[in-house]
Amino acid sequence: VMTPVAPADNSYAAVASALRHRGFRVAANHTGEVSDDILRATDVYIIAHPSDPHWEKTTGIGSPMFTPGELECLEAWVRAGGGLVVIAEHEQDKYGNNLNELLARFGVRVAHTTVVDPVANHNGVAAWPLVDVPSAGEGVAAGVRRAVVYRAGTLEFADGANHAVVLRAPQTSDAPGAAVAAVVRAGQQLRQ
Repeated sequence: VMTPVAPADNSYAAVASALRHRGFRVAANHTGEVSDDILRATDVYIIAHPSDPHWEKTTGIGSPMFTPGELECLEAWVRAGGGLVVIAEHEQDKYGNNLNELLARFGVRVAHTTVVDPVANHNGVAAWPLVDVPSAGEGVAAGVRRAVVYRAGTLEFADGANHAVVLRAPQTSDAPGAAVAAVVRAGQQLRQ
């Protein structure tokens, strides 16, 4: 929908297919609204870079702004054990969403930055840094030794946020050692 001439450039279809192949049930929220009914039937909810169409092409489904009710619904669901995966973007503030308002409820914020590394990058593109994987072999980074991120921002954490950094900006970047991916515990263990 977003890029008809090259649909794989903006699609999560390959990820969904790989998860289905491993026995997971995967469904898209075609209503665009987050509700108790949707979350009740969900173990992990993914928010994939909400953006105003002025800044990025979108599917046209839903709004990049969560309503106060959606924010409350998501927070309560996470604190009760739901898993939330948030895919943010560099220069976060320009995308016309309130993702940081949601994340603040869990002690994390996406900074308005772009990690640039002229030394440790992919294909000579400074905005595609080869990030450090501090805990390779455990957690969500199990088996990951190297990773490249595309136009990454950095993460900031409130005092007392129960978090573990999964990926860090390279030491040769303009944000040496800054978190670019993390796990934040903000409730009960994931429901079984």
